[in-house]
Amino acid sequence: MGYSSLTGRKSNMAIEPREELLLKTKVKHLTNDLRLTKEEIETSTKNYFEIYSKLEEKVEERTEELTKVNKQLNLEIQERKRIEEALQKINMELESRVKERTKVIQSANEELRAEISELKRAERQLQKTKEVAETANRAKSEFLANMGHEFRTPLNHAIGFTELVVDKNFGELNEVQEDYLEVVLQSSKHLLSLINDILDFSRLDEGELNIEPVEVNIKTLFEKTLAMVKEKATKKGIQILMDIDDAPEYIRGDYKKLNKALYNLLSNAIKFTPDSGEIGLEANFSSGTTPSTDFFIEDPYYQKLNTTNQKSNDRGKFIQISVTDTGIGIKQEDQARIFDAFEQGDGSANKMYQGSGLGLALTKQIVELHQGKIWVESEGEGRGSRFHCIFPV
Repeated sequence: MGYSSLTGRKSNMAIEPREELLLKTKVKHLTNDLRLTKEEIETSTKNYFEIYSKLEEKVEERTEELTKVNKQLNLEIQERKRIEEALQKINMELESRVKERTKVIQSANEELRAEISELKRAERQLQKTKEVAETANRAKSEFLANMGHEFRTPLNHAIGFTELVVDKNFGELNEVQEDYLEVVLQSSKHLLSLINDILDFSRLDEGELNIEPVEVNIKTLFEKTLAMVKEKATKKGIQILMDIDDAPEYIRGDYKKLNKALYNLLSNAIKFTPDSGEIGLEANFSSGTTPSTDFFIEDPYYQKLNTTNQKSNDRGKFIQISVTDTGIGIKQEDQARIFDAFEQGDGSANKMYQGSGLGLALTKQIVELHQGKIWVESEGEGRGSRFHCIFPV
């Protein structure tokens, strides 16, 4: 038994060194493990400080950048505030101006409304006045027509019987009787001419007369009209020259009215031309314009004709008739109004030349009935006159 106990102790003693060896080995390994970890830790710590240092540098750089950006933002914010304040000030000024302008506009609108109201009232009054005037004008025309017929019948009798006496159909007359009867005859004819002018003008003014167009021979028209004024011209020793070489042979128009218009122009020329003067009557083609007055017929019908003429290089589809005299002339300021009714170049109370002032007004209306225009040229008093009529062929 004792032996067994020894053996047992020996076995324990043999085990103990072995465990101790194992333990030492483990401790050694642990120590080695700890040493390696420490080195790694030191290395990691060293790297960490390097990284940290670099991070600090980057943070500082970034901080500087952010500081600069912040300063720039602050400047921009201040500038924006300044702009907003300026805009606010401008808006306030604009609002003030708008209010003032609105007041002005409102005031102007009120004035316009008042003016419109007044204009409407005046328009109503003018309409009433126009109606009254038209009624009076119709009454005047009726009166003139009635009285014209009443005047012309006895005047024609007086003219007819006076001509019979002057022609010595009832016996011889002494010189004084002939002179007096000649005065009666001429005065009666003059009065009849005035009455006819007034009646014709009245009918034209009312639009009652229309043209009856026919083919009119220019030469025949001129010669017959000249025959009507030949006696007056001969008495004053006035020479009349006619030129129709550059005119169309025929035109389309109302023969009687063209004859009347031409007679009025020639009669005026003779009346206002001193003794031994000269009168020219001419007709020629025209393009619808006159260089001296920049005259142009504005009616679309004539514009169409004129355009056609230009395209076809034709000499013109218009005729221009001119009456020239060496008479007293017309002042520049009178050249427009002489075509108005009851107007004359000499408007003084003691005028030398008798007349109704209807001849040119009637002539103007006749020319316009033919879709034409009439105008006058004169260099002034004592320089003669030149009347032009132009209308389509």
